[in-house]
Order: sequence, then C-alpha cells, then structure tokens
Amino acid sequence: MEYPTVCTLLADSRASETLETAIACARQLNSHLDVLCIAPPMMDTTAFLPPLGSGMIADTLEQCRAQVQETENMARARLRREDFAWSCESLMAGPEGLTRTVAGASRFSDLAILTRPAADDVDAETLFDAILFSTALPILLCDVAAEPAFERITIAWDGSDQALAAARAALPLLHKARVVTVLMVDPPQSPKGRFAPGECLATFLSRHGVECDIDLLPRLRARISDVLKQHVNDTQADLLVMGAYGHSKLREKLLGGVTRDLIQSSDVPLFLAR
Repeated sequence: MEYPTVCTLLADSRASETLETAIACARQLNSHLDVLCIAPPMMDTTAFLPPLGSGMIADTLEQCRAQVQETENMARARLRREDFAWSCESLMAGPEGLTRTVAGASRFSDLAILTRPAADDVDAETLFDAILFSTALPILLCDVAAEPAFERITIAWDGSDQALAAARAALPLLHKARVVTVLMVDPPQSPKGRFAPGECLATFLSRHGVECDIDLLPRLRARISDVLKQHVNDTQADLLVMGAYGHSKLREKLLGGVTRDLIQSSDVPLFLAR
C-alpha cells in the first residue's frame, strides 16, 4: 500500500512554505500532488440587507476571489518547476460550507499533508478539522517549511481503534523506516498467559514486513503527551504516529488531551488518523 495521491491545503500567509513541505513529501513518496487553494471563509452575507448590503457582498466576493487567485498563481508557478504529476485548483465557500467543500475536494486522496495550525488560528483549525473529521484521510502534520524524514518512527500505542487506524495507515512510511518503536505509556497488566502489552501490534506489523521494538514507560506524575515528547526527543525519532482524539474534541478543548497537546507542541511531525 502506498500513497498514489497526496493533497495539501494552501489557505494563509504560510502558503508558500506549506507548498514546499508538500512538494518535498510528494517527491519522497513518489505521489501525485493535489494542491487546494482555499479562500478565507467568507463572512455570513445573509446579515447584509439590500440595497446597502449588496455592495458589501460584492466587495467581499471580489476580495476572496483575488486572494485565492493570487495563491493559485503562486502555486502553479512553483509546481511547474517539478517533474512529478500535480494538479491545482481554487475553492471558495462560506463558513457553513467550507468543511463540506474541502472534504469533497480531498476525499479521493490517500494522504493529506498539512502544516500545524497555530493555537489562535481559527481558520486553519477549521480546515484541519475538515480533513480529520469529514474524510477518511490520514494526516501528515508538519511545521512550515519542514521536510519530514522517515528513518526513525515511533508509534504511540494504547490499543484503541484510532491508534490501530493510524498504524495501519502509516504502513508505507513504516516500511521506509530504519527503526520503528511501539511506545506504550502506563500499559495495563496483561493476565497470565495473554499477550504482553504491544505484542498484538508488533505481530500485526511483522506480518506486514515491519520489525519493531516495544518500549513501556511509566506515566508517573507527568502528562501522557509530555512522556511521549520526552521519549521522542530521547530516541531522536523523526515522526510520531498516533490515533487522533480518542476522547471527543470538545472534551480535549475544554480539559486538555494528548492529541491537542501534541498538535500544538510536538517537536516532530505527526502522522494522525481516526
């Protein structure tokens, strides 16, 4: 299993850096790159009543068209210098239709390459959520202008459906890795005679030709996300594979959670799936 088609979203002032990351990944993975240039979500124009409102609506539409066209022109000029297959299109939608529009345009890709949304960037978080929750795509989440490496990969394993989906979706990258580690934090004790923690996943991976080590770490008083980040730093991992949002996103937003903490502060790219 490979990633014949990867996609990326260009939606903000970091569009050129995001594009460079997506190009580097497409080159590494020998993939077709679909570039989706996204206009900023247009304001709800239903609040504007004619006749004065019609002029404001027209101005808003024109500004959005001009901005997304500028992004598309930049992307096409850059992509013409590459020798792999690519496509590029612009998308516009209002706040209510943005998720549906982005999901519909990306749903036939195999992997989304996105840059890490800033904590206070509502638009970027909306686009990230559109991919994560409205498509079946795994996400490779990078910092801007970063070219991910896949030599040493850590899999955050807790036995959940989300974690298994991420490990399965990451198999093409795991095959490229020189070292794969399955990391469990505070694993439950296995009853006598049953599989040891992480053994089922290790067996699954070995049948796909991926050999791995299993590391079991105590949580102690630290947050699970802090334990994961420390282990990634100690082992110099290039990529962390993990299931996204085992709890509801609202709960993580209100109370904090592993996915949210790592999206905001991981030192390495994340491979996320649900």
